[in-house]
Amino acid sequence: MAISPCPDCGGRRVGAPTFAEVTPGRRVRLGTYSLRTGVTALICLECGRITHYIAELEKLRAQVEQHPEGFDH
Repeated sequence: MAISPCPDCGGRRVGAPTFAEVTPGRRVRLGTYSLRTGVTALICLECGRITHYIAELEKLRAQVEQHPEGFDH
């Protein structure tokens, strides 16, 4: 899959997998992996813009519905 150029500067972007941790009563944090939702960061090598995408959106939606207190609204 080709990654599209940066929407800000047109520079080349690369993908870097990260993970979101969802713990009831706490905010979602990136960089850990207790709930593997498949978050990918697209990083522009020119301007540094980072865009996050989630592969398992339904899994995250289910967690939000089960534990809404753990997320900022």
